[in-house]
Amino acid sequence: MDAFRFLVIGCLSIQLFACAKSGKRSATPAPPTTSIPAPGNTTPPQERTDPDLPASTVEIKPFTAENLLRVGQALKQLPAPNPGDPEKIKWLRIAIPEARCGNGDGYIIFVDADAIKLDIKGRSRKVLFVFQGGGACWNKETCFGDQPLATLETPKEVIPSSFFPKLEGIFSGEAKYNGFLNYTKVFLPYCTGDVFLGRHTADYDGKKVQHLGRDNVEKTIEYLKANTFFIDPIKTEDITLFGFSAGAIGALYHVTTVADTFKWAAKKSVISDAPGLHFGPKFWHRFPESYVQDATDALANLKHPVDRDSGLLSPLIPKLCRQFPSWNFGILQA
Repeated sequence: MDAFRFLVIGCLSIQLFACAKSGKRSATPAPPTTSIPAPGNTTPPQERTDPDLPASTVEIKPFTAENLLRVGQALKQLPAPNPGDPEKIKWLRIAIPEARCGNGDGYIIFVDADAIKLDIKGRSRKVLFVFQGGGACWNKETCFGDQPLATLETPKEVIPSSFFPKLEGIFSGEAKYNGFLNYTKVFLPYCTGDVFLGRHTADYDGKKVQHLGRDNVEKTIEYLKANTFFIDPIKTEDITLFGFSAGAIGALYHVTTVADTFKWAAKKSVISDAPGLHFGPKFWHRFPESYVQDATDALANLKHPVDRDSGLLSPLIPKLCRQFPSWNFGILQA
């Protein structure tokens, strides 16, 4: 095994199994000497445009180097970081252009502002992408019933605070519990009900749902590439994709989205927490055709054809290992 280690999440020790590697790992290419240029948009950032946002959050729009001073001034007004209180962590709430949640509202991401420190030379060179979990929905009942199986709304609160109220695991402020303490964290909310694989709009008895999870992640990466103030892919040395539940599927798939952008990183990992992978033989039969087609198209990029009479997805893992030999892949099982 290339890696056989334990990851501590809160007080629970969980075994992490990584892909077995044979032979030599492919060499990491040398990074170019120039950085990816930012776009020419000089529109100033808009701080705290939504009065319902928590005090620990700054909302901004796309910007360039000319606008960094205003962002810095806005962040200085936020409370000081306190590892014991998630509401005291500084977060940037960033609107991703042309990305949409299931209800049609704009898609946003959260970036850990403390890790950026508003210092381009001193920014973190370690990056953690977190794919939020939260079920799935595929018809009127599962999306809009009395107990919907997924949320379709743009979040206003700092998502890590609501999902990790005690700041355990990857959001803990204690190094003994958190191996990602000094990473720049990028939190990808889940609001499309499609395990981050969708790219179509559905009509469920007159109620429309934009299942655009795959498109949202791709647009997020393109935005971060163009706005390297947040993360500079060329200078990133360590990148990890982590996802739980529905986000576990998203993390596994979207290595295809980030692999080329972060190809210069010396260490590259995917940690998938409870992705399922062993579903029943009639698993695909419950979903509408467009929903299944999105999954089929996505998994085809991983050279994994969908068998509509089998919900067994575990053979996907060795295929990922072969397709991305410079990456480490781990599955968390309690």
